[in-house]
Amino acid sequence: MSLFYIEKRGGGNGPVSPENPLPVAPAEGARWTVGGRTWDTGWITVPGIVAGAAYASGDAVGTRFAVPVGASSGFVQAVSVFDLDKESLAFDVFLFTEPFTPTADNAAMDVADDDRHKFLGHVGVTAADYAALNDSSVATVANVNLPFVLPGTQVLHAQLVTRGTPNYAGSQDLSVRFLVQRD
Repeated sequence: MSLFYIEKRGGGNGPVSPENPLPVAPAEGARWTVGGRTWDTGWITVPGIVAGAAYASGDAVGTRFAVPVGASSGFVQAVSVFDLDKESLAFDVFLFTEPFTPTADNAAMDVADDDRHKFLGHVGVTAADYAALNDSSVATVANVNLPFVLPGTQVLHAQLVTRGTPNYAGSQDLSVRFLVQRD
């Protein structure tokens, strides 16, 4: 059973299904809320983080990841972060409307010139956005209101850029969650 209907790019071939999958799957826990107009992506673990690697400000954290948003147009309303390592450092979430050339983990972030037309915008998460817990921290940036129109998909693409100098103890220490208002 699929959560929503998506036409695959580059050939179509019908709706996404177990027999006809996209290269990404909706995050566990993704769901519609608030009368069917708000999409909650569920927690997405940022892939590609190297445990024990020291990052410099401006470095990509992890690799590109897909954000299934449940609609081809709408607004990114909020971004939440769960930091299991309690780094609580600022970073930017760079969002794109199509797959882009990712920057390697722990390298200075640079968007390829040919990908500039795919860039949607960024959401800044500041150190002040975090609330500290015993051994982790959480952050939420609300009222983002970043509009998007996707070319035939229901998936945004993202990569994180640190604005601090984290050193994550585990490769799965950082997760993000998006709330999207669909049109």
